[in-house]
Amino acid sequence: MSGQQAASLEKIFAANFKDYKKKLRKGGKILEVGCGYGYTLKGWAEKYKNIEIIGLDIDDNAIKYAIELVKNSQWKDRIQIVKSTIHEFAQEYPQEFDLILLNQVLHEIEGNDSTRKAILDNLYIILKDDGKVIVGESMIPSVFTQRKKFLFYEIVHKWFEILFGSRFYDEDQFREFISTTSFKNVDMFKRGTDYVWILQK
Repeated sequence: MSGQQAASLEKIFAANFKDYKKKLRKGGKILEVGCGYGYTLKGWAEKYKNIEIIGLDIDDNAIKYAIELVKNSQWKDRIQIVKSTIHEFAQEYPQEFDLILLNQVLHEIEGNDSTRKAILDNLYIILKDDGKVIVGESMIPSVFTQRKKFLFYEIVHKWFEILFGSRFYDEDQFREFISTTSFKNVDMFKRGTDYVWILQK
């Protein structure tokens, strides 16, 4: 599922930001926050052959698997896997990124909205002035949204994750949340049930 969502993330970005896509094909730096087992960074490394990528996570098992995935790949010289929180990383790695990815990560972050806000504010600091933060997130339907069909899986898996502390937003709630962060520009794109939010300074 993570790999499928990662592919959707890149396709939406590529279709809507063609000039920036061309820029990345020439080179640049990407940071993936919550890289997990490395499926998302694998897809971007294969599509953008001149970029450097840092994958960030705090889970030991994920880090171990991602390192193995990178080590056995053709793009191992362009990818670094780092175990760190985003706050520690922003303090210890003072570099700027062209693109920052959060693929199905934000809703899993423990804590309240202020915790998530602090993370996005840290990303703002290490993002280039013309850079973009791409957030892939599952959205819950607004209570006012007309439903054409009942998406059983979409609802059930969200309720299951909520039991373990996840926090999902509907579109309006997410826009309101982003407005509390340092980011001033936000665009939303949808492909099937996949939502992609592009944040810019």
